[in-house]
Amino acid sequence: MPQVLYDLKQRIEAEGQNVHIHYLTDSPEAISSAYTNEMFKYYPRGSFDFRPLNFTKTDEMINARKYNIRRLMKSFPQRRFISIGDTTNSMSRFPEDMNDFFPQIQCLLVRDVSATERSDWVIPDTRSFLKLDDTEYLFFRTPADLLRLSGKHLASLAPQSDGIPKTTGCFAATRKLVQAMQPDHSRWNKIKSYARMSWWNIKCAAILPIWRPNPKCPFDRIPGEAYYDGTVEPEVQLVSYMDNLPLEEFAGRSSEPDEPEENPEEDPEEDPEDEEDDPEDEEDDPEEDSDYCSCCESDDDDDEDSEYCSCSDTEDEYEDGDEEEDEDAD
Repeated sequence: MPQVLYDLKQRIEAEGQNVHIHYLTDSPEAISSAYTNEMFKYYPRGSFDFRPLNFTKTDEMINARKYNIRRLMKSFPQRRFISIGDTTNSMSRFPEDMNDFFPQIQCLLVRDVSATERSDWVIPDTRSFLKLDDTEYLFFRTPADLLRLSGKHLASLAPQSDGIPKTTGCFAATRKLVQAMQPDHSRWNKIKSYARMSWWNIKCAAILPIWRPNPKCPFDRIPGEAYYDGTVEPEVQLVSYMDNLPLEEFAGRSSEPDEPEENPEEDPEEDPEDEEDDPEDEEDDPEEDSDYCSCCESDDDDDEDSEYCSCSDTEDEYEDGDEEEDEDAD
């Protein structure tokens, strides 16, 4: 996923728009320094919103995502966002966010976790997506599926001089992408999920502890898990969707993120990027989420007004008033 975020960021910025990544997480503010330092070893640098430790307003702690997303949208009304999440989150929340904050939130990107995680017991309830236009969301299985998104289209989501974007949605209606799953009308997915979890618990409880982890226990089937008999759970290998790839955007450029140029006059052992931004400063400037990935500039301070609430889970992306674009760590 980090490589794909770097790629999308580069292709949107190649169209003249600034991109900022903003991460939303349920982790408490107390571990913000350790959390951000670890994240930035792999993911693009950006800003964060954590679960506030506000004991005078418990609703802000209990509904941290709802609080943070509402505050974010009200703080930056001219920016455009692309929300990135996965099916382990509350699925109804993503369409609700889009309906509440359209046209700020232009696109929902949701990863089907069950496609690659055999231990995932959740059957997502996708009924709320039926109310959206089929260009406003994209279900994907692997990060490489997102390479099909057009940087030119996403860059055009930013409001123009008249305040209206050139386009809307994740992709053009004339260039529809294959969905990893289709929304359905079933009302019983949540009940089915808990029934599956209960049955899996029974199966796993019947296995003696000396024979755990065991491939017969679905909860143990985590990629890379070493079983009691010495075998290892393999990773699920999927072929990425290749329909409607924007090949013109990849021509003549490397798929790797740009590396900082080395200065031959400087000591090669010195890293020119040694001075990292203070993670605490990053928190004051919201713009994207672990369940939200955003594309915005981060020069405005976040409004801490307690009247705001917020929501949603996943890695995301947003866009600025002149540009911009917007998962979830367990």
